[in-house]
Amino acid sequence: MTDRLATALIEARRTGNLIKTAEMPPPETLEQVYRVQAAVVKATGAAGGFKVGRPGPPAIPTYAPIRKDWIWRNGYTVPKELSRLCGVELEIGFVLKADPPAPDDPAFEAKLRACLVMAPMLEIVESRLDDHVGAPQFLKLADCLANGGLVIGPEIKDWQDCPRVTPTMRLEIGGMVAAEGLSAVPGGDAFDTVVAFARVIGNHCGGLKVGDALITGSLEGLFYGKPGDAILGTIEGVGKVSAQFA
Repeated sequence: MTDRLATALIEARRTGNLIKTAEMPPPETLEQVYRVQAAVVKATGAAGGFKVGRPGPPAIPTYAPIRKDWIWRNGYTVPKELSRLCGVELEIGFVLKADPPAPDDPAFEAKLRACLVMAPMLEIVESRLDDHVGAPQFLKLADCLANGGLVIGPEIKDWQDCPRVTPTMRLEIGGMVAAEGLSAVPGGDAFDTVVAFARVIGNHCGGLKVGDALITGSLEGLFYGKPGDAILGTIEGVGKVSAQFA
């Protein structure tokens, strides 16, 4: 089953042909999900970061790799092949600037904090499933939670006093306000989510490495634009990030 799903996801990424969700049995365990993710990454392109999320402590985070060649800098125009849904989420993210400490290091959290910079980020949402909303959760996770790319805004080196629990945000798509106001990071503190993730990721899809980008959950959910729309995300105390759909 995992081989069949991995093959279908690889083909969908290469051709743009969507998988019929109703005809594809979902993985039964997280182990199977991560096996599929690893096979897709091996066949289609190295990971340059991860989507990370959890309902809150003490839950173990779930995660999904983001292709390295789908990670872009501020102001990028998202290519047409990743603009089918024109979905976007505004998130607090981090970039790893040095090798992370070993999970069993007594000063793990402090050392990891010193390795990271913070940045506002826009996740581009693009599923390989024909029903990306109604699909079973493990099928969504095998498809890397509909990740279609990531745009990284200006980085903040000294981010200790930046909001990372309940930030005020604003997301504009096509000149219209899609969401605005006080929000909440899914699962609580964005940095705490990254710490929990870094303890369990191991070597999955190459593990954590210098340059990796990490996102910690959407502020106010998923919103849709249309081809040609400009996107501007603002997180008060963190910064602004922009992109545009082709």
